[in-house]
Amino acid sequence: MQQSGPRTRRNGTLQSCEPCRKSKLKCDHVIPVCGRCMAKDIAHKCFYHPSPMTKKGIGSGIGIGIGSGSVPFAADSQQSSTPPPPYVSPAETTSWVPSGYLGTSNFFSILQDCGTEVPTAFETHNIAIPRNLQPDPVPVGAEVLRILYQFPVCDVLIARYQANVLVFAMPDTIVNAIIGSVRQTLEHFDELGGLLTPQLARFAHMIFQNSSRPMTVNRSMTVEQYCASFTGPNFRWEALGNYFAVAGMALVGTPDNDPVLLAANIHKETLLSLLIEASDICIKFCEHPSSVNELLVYLLNNDSKLKTHRYGDIDYLCWRQMGVIWATITTAGLHQESGPEEDCPFFLSQWRKMCFVANYNCDKNLATFMGRPPLIPRRYCNVVAPLDISEEVLVAGSEAVAQAAAQLDPLGWNPNSIHRISFLRLRYFVALLREEVLEIVLGCKQGGTMPIDAVGFENKVNHVLEKAKASWDATPSHLRFDHQDGGIAETAAHPWVSRYQLIMPYLEHLYSFFLLRRALLQQTGSGHAEFFDTAREVLSTVNYLSGNKELMVDRSRHYAWLMLSYGVASASVLALQLLHQNQGSTAYVLPGRTDLIRKLTVFTSSLSWVTRPDHGDYALCIEAEKRLTAMLDEILDPTPRPAEIAGLDGASSTNFGEVFAGYDFVGMPLPEDGFFAENTPWP
Repeated sequence: MQQSGPRTRRNGTLQSCEPCRKSKLKCDHVIPVCGRCMAKDIAHKCFYHPSPMTKKGIGSGIGIGIGSGSVPFAADSQQSSTPPPPYVSPAETTSWVPSGYLGTSNFFSILQDCGTEVPTAFETHNIAIPRNLQPDPVPVGAEVLRILYQFPVCDVLIARYQANVLVFAMPDTIVNAIIGSVRQTLEHFDELGGLLTPQLARFAHMIFQNSSRPMTVNRSMTVEQYCASFTGPNFRWEALGNYFAVAGMALVGTPDNDPVLLAANIHKETLLSLLIEASDICIKFCEHPSSVNELLVYLLNNDSKLKTHRYGDIDYLCWRQMGVIWATITTAGLHQESGPEEDCPFFLSQWRKMCFVANYNCDKNLATFMGRPPLIPRRYCNVVAPLDISEEVLVAGSEAVAQAAAQLDPLGWNPNSIHRISFLRLRYFVALLREEVLEIVLGCKQGGTMPIDAVGFENKVNHVLEKAKASWDATPSHLRFDHQDGGIAETAAHPWVSRYQLIMPYLEHLYSFFLLRRALLQQTGSGHAEFFDTAREVLSTVNYLSGNKELMVDRSRHYAWLMLSYGVASASVLALQLLHQNQGSTAYVLPGRTDLIRKLTVFTSSLSWVTRPDHGDYALCIEAEKRLTAMLDEILDPTPRPAEIAGLDGASSTNFGEVFAGYDFVGMPLPEDGFFAENTPWP
């Protein structure tokens, strides 16, 4: 959005921005964001209201805001005399509205089974309850659409994101169809003469009407017909929400001084706040049964990733969003394998599988990060991994698909090529095993009164370890980081494959071993060597990636996630074990002490630069750095009174005892105490 800038007040002075005006503070009147708002990190709230003492209307700077203030838009100079059509609630109908997927235990299953015997069983009409967001949501929808009109730079950002994306479940075909249709529709809009606002209002009204009807598919539908069902005259809020969410993720990985942003004359944080708000509003617009489809699941997934980048991976909103995603998946029936009787084209069935497995992977990673039970349970899902076929082949038609499928091995892998779906498949198989790992790890309650069957527990752990190893061994060698020459993934055959893409599945695989062996050590006291060897391998892999960053794209938020998820735990147990060796309180001695201290130092220093204060995970990285630094200081320069610091029960009066209070004997935080101090500053 291009703001017109501060106006001159009647007394001749420049108008202040709204935050400064309301706080009665001196504003420097800088456009688009004043210096005071930049210093206070509230750039997304900084704007110059054209008429701050008047009420808001359609043409007077409507704000789009949910809960945390609003972001206004420039007013049109005039109003058209032709108002948009009156908004009609999509629920004001007496026809049958499907409620989504209904399983075999649903209340209507008996009547469904005897439908041929009792023809009147399906004459019941759905009782529709209006679910309007407000009496007339069209004005808000029009202001959301104004972002599409005023920021075509988002098209460029999305295109670059698609070219550099790591693992992206949303097909490029869908994204490109949305972008192309947006530009084709908006290029006919005329801002001169004050016609833009009523045009946007009519466009929003049309989208509300389209979104009130469920999307229909059939087996003979082509890719073009499918994309046309949510673009152009059939535009839906699910599709536009994905546009905003993907643009936001693309903007997150764009440097502040990127030439594209400079040419558009827009501050990165201002635009990011707009995109987050717009994505959130589109989700609110889709709170209706007719909007439950794979596009909405894609939107929720993309919006969740965008929020983790903005607010941090430990934020409650991100965790709650995963629960919403699971509810939407089951309502849309994406957790069940498409049968031959389903009237669905093959390409769409594959895309729906991609949608499911991507969210399943995210759920397991987030559950591990939080130490909470996963929200998407494997036992109620029967979706198999999508085939290792490129998107270009998938949309080319049945003949091309048949030829590509004939080249796959019995497990569905392409032995000769790497596609984006290849990494999604690989991480899905790792996530399936991770759920079994979490059942063991999260089921181990420390300090319980029930006796533990050490032999049975060890057998259970070893069984899952063997399954994980067998699954990894079945992975094609060109997808395995541990099979690359020196870890270098960029080859002549696959130049687009990055180190990050190969390392992430390998780290997820390694971390399952780390969790299982830690649980085994805690419960039985055995397996020291295997556990610490795994921790060392995890730390070495994380350090390798941090020392070989790809500079073309800003992936600092991805690296922060990687270091917090895998590096902090492995570094903690190794550093604490070295500390125990210094104190003589452990019988097991880690080999290669000097090399290990060097790796710990490299990792700890990386935590200070891997993220920035405006990133959601910044506070977590800084807290981890402080604790590991204190531990390394004690290892390299022990205090002269070892008796006071020998215990890790928090009883010592030294700073060291305060820093590490709450750690168990392998260096991980106890659930009762938590990992971070209560006074940790959150962004």
